[in-house]
Amino acid sequence: GINAEYMGVMANCVRRSNAVLNYSANLVYRESLVYPGFMAAVVNIVDMLFLGVGLFFPPMKWLLRKILPTPGQGPSEASMDRGFLKVTGYGIGDKGTKATAMIFFPTDPGYRDTARMIVESALALALDSEKISAGGGVWTPASCQGMQLLSRLEATGTSYHVE
Repeated sequence: GINAEYMGVMANCVRRSNAVLNYSANLVYRESLVYPGFMAAVVNIVDMLFLGVGLFFPPMKWLLRKILPTPGQGPSEASMDRGFLKVTGYGIGDKGTKATAMIFFPTDPGYRDTARMIVESALALALDSEKISAGGGVWTPASCQGMQLLSRLEATGTSYHVE
């Protein structure tokens, strides 16, 4: 596959978790997308350029409104059944120790699993509050709910392992 650096959405969350939990003063975090081939990467880049231009160029915005789904019209059940999310993290410790962690969400991450993650986060706060030691302030899911949330996600379909 093709590996491309990505301006990901999780960087600030990871940095905040590191600041709260003090993983490492030397933490370096990067995200990338892995494409199955060159053409898949090109198509994705063209799609993003098309969408970016459409946001600021009125004729393109009009065209996008004609061809994109309308609000409330999400993906089909079949499309969501085919969806999944696999996140793999690679780490190297201060002494050169290496670790790999993988978390896998077996269904559409944009609709189904986002809803499930929100519900499990709420249930962790409501039902497992005695196991959560976070006080006031700004907390990430990792720094606030940690293993309680991970256990709930695993019990409802997510798989997670570390090597």
